[in-house]
Amino acid sequence: MDRVIELVTIEEAARDLRVSTGTLWRFVRNGKITPSQMGGHYVISRMQLMFFAQNHASKLSR
Repeated sequence: MDRVIELVTIEEAARDLRVSTGTLWRFVRNGKITPSQMGGHYVISRMQLMFFAQNHASKLSR
């Protein structure tokens, strides 16, 4: 069975985490989230976002 990896844009990821795109880019610069580049756009796997949200819930709830 094939595994489907759902990818989201930086803007969608920021909306899902309820942070600004600037804050999301700060997470990227600090190595907390690692985006991939596809077709000239940066994307993040939804699974990575879920793990990040679980491990950094206190920082996201401010």
